[in-house]
Amino acid sequence: MLKWTKNEVVYQLYPQSFYDTNGDGIGDIEGITTKLDYLKSLGVGAIWICPMYDSPNRDNGYDVRNYDKLQICYGTDEQFDEMVAEAHKRNIKIIMDLVLNHTSNENPWFLQSSSSRTNDKADWYIWRDGKPDGTPPTNWGAIFGGSAWTYCQQRNQYYLHTFSPYQPDLNWQCDELKNALFAMVNRWIDRGVDGFRLDAINFIAKDLSPLVDGEINVGEYADIYPFVANKPDAHKYLAELKAATFARGCLTVGEASSATVSDALLFANELDMIFQFEHVAMDIAEDWNVKPVDIVKLKKSFAKWQNGLFGRAWNALFWENHDQPRIVTRMGDENELRESSAKMLATCMYFMQGTPFVYQGQELGMINTRFYSKNEIRDIEVRNAWTKYVDGGLLSEKEFLKRISRRSRDTARTPMCWSDSKNAGFTDGTPWIKINDKYKQINVAEQSSRSDSVLNYYKSLFALRAKLSVVVDGAFKLIDEQNAHVIAYERKNVEQTIAVVCNMTDKRLSFIDERLQRGKILLTNIENNYLADGILAPYQSIVIDLES
Repeated sequence: MLKWTKNEVVYQLYPQSFYDTNGDGIGDIEGITTKLDYLKSLGVGAIWICPMYDSPNRDNGYDVRNYDKLQICYGTDEQFDEMVAEAHKRNIKIIMDLVLNHTSNENPWFLQSSSSRTNDKADWYIWRDGKPDGTPPTNWGAIFGGSAWTYCQQRNQYYLHTFSPYQPDLNWQCDELKNALFAMVNRWIDRGVDGFRLDAINFIAKDLSPLVDGEINVGEYADIYPFVANKPDAHKYLAELKAATFARGCLTVGEASSATVSDALLFANELDMIFQFEHVAMDIAEDWNVKPVDIVKLKKSFAKWQNGLFGRAWNALFWENHDQPRIVTRMGDENELRESSAKMLATCMYFMQGTPFVYQGQELGMINTRFYSKNEIRDIEVRNAWTKYVDGGLLSEKEFLKRISRRSRDTARTPMCWSDSKNAGFTDGTPWIKINDKYKQINVAEQSSRSDSVLNYYKSLFALRAKLSVVVDGAFKLIDEQNAHVIAYERKNVEQTIAVVCNMTDKRLSFIDERLQRGKILLTNIENNYLADGILAPYQSIVIDLES
């Protein structure tokens, strides 16, 4: 693992929603360059940029039409190279999003592959004959809804798409395809890119021999995950990819939904770390609903991953990303205690072992954006769900909009709030998606000028984290594991022992531990007499040096 990956904070930005400099309502490369000093002041050592490749944008850039071409709305090659150079001047590394499981169905590779069974790229995608009755090869359901197979008349065959029909899956069994991907990755490395986040990388190997139907538990289709996720051949393919590209000195973090600790240990042979989603799936209920988070279950999940990977692999620490609703909405308070809960949640996550990832606006304590009509929705997954739930009569329009305002990916994809001016200072034009309703209260300008803001707390947190070697290499141990309201843990190495205590509720709580009372407070989001009285304020968090 590259040494810098253990010490730096990574900031994820959604380029079309970060900062617009030309007034077209879409964030751009120049906007990123303009805000590099802001990111440096936050304590960021690397930025992860969601896809900027040429795309029809059926899935917001995760449907790549041309890997070697930038999306026109983002800017030029010259502007990209300038962004990389300016970032490097500030010792900020550039991590690009890399989509290797699938392409757009408008990608020239797919257009050629779909034209016949005998062309040069006929095997670059996954094609299969239908069943004798002409129906799809299997009953697998796509993650974004519907069948995982779509019929192509030109080939008289079906192609596989794990996500949507607009995103046909690449065939990693094809050497020519792999070589084309490897060459593409190297071209980006040659341009100065320092690393890659690998989208849906645990899906690149499939269980296709023989093709079998899955068990249908709910709905019309079988779960596709058992057939396409975390298969052994994925490690063979990634080893080839690493040898041909990443071994040149790149950071790699793989998105691996449904991965277990055992899976992560295997991925550690090829990648620096993975994103697993166990901790951010605990409030997900059926039919786009949510449920309360079981705090005991949550902290046990933290312990499982911290201890399971300790000394053998590395964790990616995150609450939010472009696919996750805002954590303050999910586990904090959106109103009077918003800032306290935002600070507490940051403390809870970022003193564990791993590389911190912060999603744009998280450092402000941003909350979910609400949606009030179908016209405001941009996410392909939600639009497909609308057909099923609203058009299908399962839920009222009002109820569905309420649910997706808690659950949809769009809730965090709305523009960054820079000020209380028109369009939150994001653009002079018409934003491509609505602005958060609370932008006048929650924005960078307001928080920059206030010492007790969430933004300045994040700066203090990252500055403290950088000083503590125990955060990098200390062992992890839960304190009071069965407490249903408080997440507390200890980090210990040969030099130091610290404790992190987080009240996950809006209530005053007693949390007495003699060792804690004898310690020294290094960081707290609420000033009180905790060391004396053992009382935690609502959403209070404390980092304590136990050896002082």
